[in-house]
Order: sequence, then C-alpha cells, then structure tokens
Amino acid sequence: MGCSLIPTTDKGTPAAFYPFLGAFQNGIQNEQGNGGCRWGFGNAMPGGNNFGGNAQYGTLLFSNYLIFGGGGTFRTITNNFRQILPNPCPAGGNQNQQ
Repeated sequence: MGCSLIPTTDKGTPAAFYPFLGAFQNGIQNEQGNGGCRWGFGNAMPGGNNFGGNAQYGTLLFSNYLIFGGGGTFRTITNNFRQILPNPCPAGGNQNQQ
C-alpha cells in the first residue's frame, strides 16, 4: 500500500530528482549516425529517447512469494514497478547498411 511512481520525501512531497534512462543515436534523436548509440541516466537529457521519462518504470508488479512452512501456499506482494522497453541500440554497435 502507498506505492507511488515518484518516491516521496520525508515531508510527503514528490522527490525533486528521480533518474531514468535515455538513449541517443549519434547525438541526434532517431538517427543512426557513425557515432553509434549511447545511453544516459538522469532526469534532464534533451535530444534523446527518454522512453516517457518517469513513465518508463511502468506499472506495479505483483510477485508471488512462497510462505515458509505454509505447505505450498504463497503471498502476493507488490514491491516493484515493471516495464519492458525495446532496445533502440543495435547489437554490436551501429549496423549501417551500405
């Protein structure tokens, strides 16, 4: 209970900084230049794909945990967010077709 996408401070206000990933193609959004792909981690990365910013963390993930001594019963706990994102960077670096 009480989960939030942006964590709160001890005063109950949203945290001022909560980092997320961003991807950059040769420094230009949506371009596959000779510089290849680069990743960034922060919360202010202009010019790249930030996968929706804080929304990239996705929705709450419900996980089942076995109860010790419970004869195979389990308890569902929500302690993470989950989002599966496509990798915009080609394997092995830049894959230009010539």
